[in-house]
Amino acid sequence: AYKAMKRIIKAQGGNPDIKPEDIEVGPYMAEMKSPEDGFITDVKNEYINRIAKIAGCPATKKAGIYIINKIGSKVKKGDVIFQIYSDSEKRLAEAVEYYNAHPPQQLGGMTIEKI
Repeated sequence: AYKAMKRIIKAQGGNPDIKPEDIEVGPYMAEMKSPEDGFITDVKNEYINRIAKIAGCPATKKAGIYIINKIGSKVKKGDVIFQIYSDSEKRLAEAVEYYNAHPPQQLGGMTIEKI
């Protein structure tokens, strides 16, 4: 996946050797926190995509989503799952509003064994 991402970055005219710390993010950020204890069992990519677009992607390079906890992660109530970045306070507020109405992560208990 990492090599594929580098090829896509290069094909789009970007620097495929860029490091995460080199990426400048928007000045506005919101942390999306887990509403309860559990495990992240699923993430709806269509919701992630929509949240990113509302925040300003791909029109502004400073907008985006940083995924902190992924599928399989154990989270406690209040743990940060995602951070949403934008260069616009208004767009960030709209992205958070959409997130609250359509949380992309599904939480559940841990499956010990399927029978």
